[in-house]
Amino acid sequence: MEITITRIVEENVRYFEPLMPGQSLDDYQLCVGAIADGTACGVCLFDFLGGALILDYIYVAEKFRRNGIASKIITSVKQLAENPGELPIHVNYSEAAGDLHGFFSNMGFLIFREGVSYRVPAETFLSSEAFSKMMKIKAGHKVKTLSKLTKTEKLLFEGALYDEDCDTDILDNANVSKELSYFSFNKENGDPEACLLCRENGDTIIILYMFIFKKDATALIDIIRKLRDDVQNGRDMEKCEIMFVTMDKKVQAFAEKMVENKEKLICEGNMISAILA
Repeated sequence: MEITITRIVEENVRYFEPLMPGQSLDDYQLCVGAIADGTACGVCLFDFLGGALILDYIYVAEKFRRNGIASKIITSVKQLAENPGELPIHVNYSEAAGDLHGFFSNMGFLIFREGVSYRVPAETFLSSEAFSKMMKIKAGHKVKTLSKLTKTEKLLFEGALYDEDCDTDILDNANVSKELSYFSFNKENGDPEACLLCRENGDTIIILYMFIFKKDATALIDIIRKLRDDVQNGRDMEKCEIMFVTMDKKVQAFAEKMVENKEKLICEGNMISAILA
């Protein structure tokens, strides 16, 4: 079997579209595909973040699996990047996806953090008794979306994220929603108080990171209140889901506390982050 690795661009994307339903070249900074015996058979979609490649999507057509196609894409991708070199590759995936877990382990990816991931219908989350009680707490912090931050405000939050050992480049990542990522400020001095970083995937809102920079937890309440309003005003509540990627124990505890109906809180197993240097 002759396998060719190529960059996916506008001129050839139509051949790979059946392998990447719902995905767009505009959402990724590096798209790489595999062609076996003249047929498009595999796709890997990447973003750049903090000097690393983030593998966000991987798929190989079923009849072409077990032929080393995904491995060849990943080992070839550094040469296809605009700035080739020793770029580490990061992946995030569910341990429940046994094939991926075995694949990345066999390739030598080093696991460096993991946590439980939860999915819950948005209506269940927003209508829970615990959530309603939280919404009654008066806070009064100024809240902005990522799209509305001034350059100065963005720099302030980058500094706060840096202090939390979070890569500040995440604010420029294409997968972080500019309209559904929120930042709260102290009204008196403008200091960063908290932030919630999300991404969108169809009808699912994925909560990636939750930070409280000060000891005032009410700063997060105003953010959650704004998220609630935006979700209820612009979403089909019968289809909308919220997913918590709980790499942080605080996020895991928050998800478990807010949803009393545990049957609706679907655990998707461990979410794993790994790196290939």
